[in-house]
Amino acid sequence: MSVHLTNIKDYKNLLDNYDTWLFDCDGVLWHDDEVIDGVIEVLGILRRQGEYCRCYSSTDFVSRERRQKDNFRH
Repeated sequence: MSVHLTNIKDYKNLLDNYDTWLFDCDGVLWHDDEVIDGVIEVLGILRRQGEYCRCYSSTDFVSRERRQKDNFRH
């Protein structure tokens, strides 16, 4: 089910109801060699809230270490 979040209460409710977040990497966290706008901030918010975040990809041509170094050094 998809829900459109429209206000801060909706976002707070979403965070309160889940403690684990799974993200596909390519197309969700980055596109080609560019981090998608807002990703760094959203992952930071989730981590500060103590949320458990995992990132997965079916793309194996770039190592996890290189991708983290290149895109998530902020």
